[in-house]
Amino acid sequence: MFGLAYVRSQAAGIAVISVDGQPFTALPSPDGSTLFVSVMTPGAGRNEIEIFHRSGNVYQRGRTIKLDGFPLGMSVTPDGHTLLVADGDRYAALSVEAAEGDGAVPVATIDAGEKPQAIEVTPSSDSRFAFYSNESASSIGVVRVEPASSPAVPPKLSFVGFIPVDHLPVGLALSPDGRLLYATSEWASGRPHVCAGKGQGTLSVIDVAKAEVDPNAAVTASFASGCDPVRVAVSGDGYVWITVRGDDRVDVYAPKSLVAGTSPAPVAQIKVGTAPVGIALTSDGKFALVANSNRFDRSAAESTLTLVDVNAALAGRPAAVGTIPTGAFPRELRESPQRDTIYLTNFQGQTVEIIPEPFDGYLPHGYN
Repeated sequence: MFGLAYVRSQAAGIAVISVDGQPFTALPSPDGSTLFVSVMTPGAGRNEIEIFHRSGNVYQRGRTIKLDGFPLGMSVTPDGHTLLVADGDRYAALSVEAAEGDGAVPVATIDAGEKPQAIEVTPSSDSRFAFYSNESASSIGVVRVEPASSPAVPPKLSFVGFIPVDHLPVGLALSPDGRLLYATSEWASGRPHVCAGKGQGTLSVIDVAKAEVDPNAAVTASFASGCDPVRVAVSGDGYVWITVRGDDRVDVYAPKSLVAGTSPAPVAQIKVGTAPVGIALTSDGKFALVANSNRFDRSAAESTLTLVDVNAALAGRPAAVGTIPTGAFPRELRESPQRDTIYLTNFQGQTVEIIPEPFDGYLPHGYN
């Protein structure tokens, strides 16, 4: 049942893990020793978290944890105790310690309402709350989180309320100080229909403290942000990076520009590959990695990652400096706590790519 889990890909230095379905998120544990992979196999009725144990550059396949919904986005609370899972029609949470062990894994769940399609989740900076984007319900669910008192019991989740946002919210990210939550919605009915017959997407700015007590009044500003913005990442100095899937680009906003009553212009717009989805900023601040999903017309272009030089982008210089090949429909990106590895899920390819840092082999000769 268990065994070595990886094989080498054709790209030098990249290893590939095969999983038993369509992987959405590959999330390392706080110490990097465990990799949690949310996997859907709808036709087989099998939806689970597959676990892999890391020792250096070797990944050992572990057990699976069955879930009742459709596990998609995942996050670990900053205190390291709770694994949060956006589980389709429910919000789920489980003890990290229990998931890494060999015993039973009690799972806490909350019904997310009528047809919510919970897709992404991010915790508050103090680990006391979780925010789940409800793609089909135009809202973000707010949940109070209490960690499990022992691996034998589940965490405790308490529903607080819904933050209303525009249609098809997906991406979520906190500001560095934890005071603001940024959320992308793919389109807004009140915007001009300039994006394939529908309104532009939006970036919402949410006051976290207010969301924890009065979610309905927590949105402080909302801005047009291109066609189908789907993911958001925030750098250590607060710049907000958005993948604009319908425009094949990444937009970057200065945090001070995102205030109510303004019409902020991006400080950078970087053309990338086809239908970008996932985005991650490396911890050293040097690069953004963008997953070009090519999900709608896979015959027209290859699926790739684009390496973006952060300093070049903010200086207005050409910033797309390298390309990394991927499997079919690259979707989500996460960096290891050791800052030596990027994990990428290939949703259609049914694999997780393990991409080592630094990215010297994918940068132009003489790049520094």
